[in-house]
Amino acid sequence: MQKQKQAQTKLQHTNQIDQIADPEAEQAVLGSVLLKPETLYDVAVLLSPEDFYWESHRLIYQAMLDMTMTGQAIDLVTVTSRLKDQNLLDKAGGALFLQQLADHVGTAANASYYARRVSEKAMVRRIRDAALEIVHAWEHPILSAKEFVDWAEALVLEKCISCQGGEIIPLPELVQKEVGVLEEIYESAKPPGIPTGYLDLDRFISWNPGDLAILAGRTSMGKTSLALNLALKAAAAGVKVGLFSLEMSAPQLTRRLLAMEGKIDASRLNRVKLKGAEWSALYQARENLEQMVFWIDDSPSLSVMELRSRARRAKAKGELDFLIVDYLQLVRPLRRGRTREEEVAETCRGLKTLAGELQIPILALSQLSRKVEERPNKRPRLSDLRESGAIEQDADVVLFIYRDEKKDNGEAEIIIGKNRNGRTGTVKLAYLENYLRFENLEQE
Repeated sequence: MQKQKQAQTKLQHTNQIDQIADPEAEQAVLGSVLLKPETLYDVAVLLSPEDFYWESHRLIYQAMLDMTMTGQAIDLVTVTSRLKDQNLLDKAGGALFLQQLADHVGTAANASYYARRVSEKAMVRRIRDAALEIVHAWEHPILSAKEFVDWAEALVLEKCISCQGGEIIPLPELVQKEVGVLEEIYESAKPPGIPTGYLDLDRFISWNPGDLAILAGRTSMGKTSLALNLALKAAAAGVKVGLFSLEMSAPQLTRRLLAMEGKIDASRLNRVKLKGAEWSALYQARENLEQMVFWIDDSPSLSVMELRSRARRAKAKGELDFLIVDYLQLVRPLRRGRTREEEVAETCRGLKTLAGELQIPILALSQLSRKVEERPNKRPRLSDLRESGAIEQDADVVLFIYRDEKKDNGEAEIIIGKNRNGRTGTVKLAYLENYLRFENLEQE
């Protein structure tokens, strides 16, 4: 009976190991490199030493990587000698084990397949470790269930991302695919990306999948109004728009959208002092807005992980082509106690990653630092971005809005301060303040 229990325990342990590691695949990778050293270049793209479950395998693989970096030849004799010189040969299994590795693999042709198997098992182990860490966290008091969920989701995502390697794509394949994309755009007669809806601005930028754009300006310059105008123009063209508003409520934004769409005086609308023609315009605006796919989430304290989760769900439902976040500095950091620059950097990189993952453009509004107020010329520049380092680095496009309050001539300058894929410059738009609308200047 005792022997039967021991056998069952041993079998269960073996099954658990099989779920998180593949010893034959690990040995096949190492044996392939010993047989054909150039195989290491293909394998190294997929694997790091930490991806190997057994210490002996990790030591051998690390020795191979070190030898390649220093230009040493890799074979059974040199790897054995390297490990012996470092007093690691016994830990690595000994000379006989290395010989068996070379004999274990008949061909090195399947090295990449074996490497992917090892990488997959490494991902399973990392997810297991994250799950155990989450379970152990229950031993301590949880003050906020919401923050705990944010932390757990971020932990699992971090473990998964750490296992995802890049992919080398041959240039001929890239060129063939890209020319096909250009041909499709030309034949459809549609400009690439999502147009901004403003003729002069479209000559500089469009909203491209995977891009993170930043719209910044001083207080009361009209950042939110411009963002809503851009959203309306996209939605009216059939683009599915989502807006995370961390400052203004959904009813407040809805009134603004009604005023913009109906060309209704916003102050009169807020006081409900409308005349007959204005009521007709309001009903027409309502009808127009109801035809659009445009949703608003006004949760006041979203973390970047919550924002990512909700955006993913909207994308999966087919309800999101273009996302706006108002505004960057109000997104709650996942981990407290760091500098403000580090917190904003985390949010900015999270949004950039999300844009690439969902293949949608994201427009995030941002504050400016107080430095701009200290200059005679208050036109903003990149260094005026609050916590500017990370924002400037991760953004593909940076737009500034500027209105000369002294002149008050109904014009607004849109300054393209950064454009990773095009020109920078300045575009002028007409600003109809009563209606909160921005229009092409020549039309006005």
